Amino acid sequence: MLVARNLQKLEDVAAGLRNKHPQVEILPVKTDISDPGSVAELFEKVESEYGHAHVLVNNAAAFDDDIEAPVKDVDHEAWWKGMVCTPYSWFPYCSFYVPV
Repeated sequence: MLVARNLQKLEDVAAGLRNKHPQVEILPVKTDISDPGSVAELFEKVESEYGHAHVLVNNAAAFDDDIEAPVKDVDHEAWWKGMVCTPYSWFPYCSFYVPV
């Protein structure tokens, strides 16, 4: 599974991976780590497709594309969301995937 907020970018990455590794199953899933409901839907998709997750690699961040713009042009609300969400992005995944 490939997971990110932008489905088109996911599809592009998946297409490149499928070309290089046609034997590997790749399932792109649009997910927003800042939305617990979105993470819950991802977990349900994992369960329905695979039964459970064997490995979880979290490289999530919530920064928008304008984060590389000059400071005066960066949306402050988006910047704050990225600063708060990124270091805590592991929690929503772990709350669903790690058995207690």
